[in-house]
Amino acid sequence: GRVEETPFVATTNRMSELQGAVGLVQLSRLDDIVSDCRRIRSELLEAVGDDLDRSELVLRPSHDADGDTAIALVLTAPTAAQARRLLEALTREGVRAMLLLRPDFHDLHIARNWTPILDHRSWSRLTPWDIVGDEGPESPDSWPRTDDLLSRSVQVHINPDLTADEVDRSGRALQRIIRTELDGSER
Repeated sequence: GRVEETPFVATTNRMSELQGAVGLVQLSRLDDIVSDCRRIRSELLEAVGDDLDRSELVLRPSHDADGDTAIALVLTAPTAAQARRLLEALTREGVRAMLLLRPDFHDLHIARNWTPILDHRSWSRLTPWDIVGDEGPESPDSWPRTDDLLSRSVQVHINPDLTADEVDRSGRALQRIIRTELDGSER
């Protein structure tokens, strides 16, 4: 079922002075955090290297290497079932990951869950549908290609605070899973 929401897609995110002060301190740490995430992502990719190239998994491309924050490593499997197996294996190994499309979770990062758009609602009298007519998405199933891609994609979370040992263990686990779990045999 649908989740009850406000009439418009946006949310009010006003900060208090205290939140602003904490945010300023965090901004001073941002470059180091992004640098750590990029290093960890590179180390994980180095760990799986040739095994990933030989697998049926596809690494989500980065279209802006200088702007990529590297907070995730996204792998897309040929089928949703293989993606679920990959996630289960990663979870067993203690690697934090998730499917990008989870039917049990109302994820507002995904257009299928934007009921104001699906219902053609807006906060103003002039809406996008007044301009383009009544065209537009009618149901959560309006994006089958997107749903297919997201249902086959697993995001491995990258935490900038991982220790070298944790990164090494995650890299070895990811390599072992790619080699053995996806097709059931050692490559």
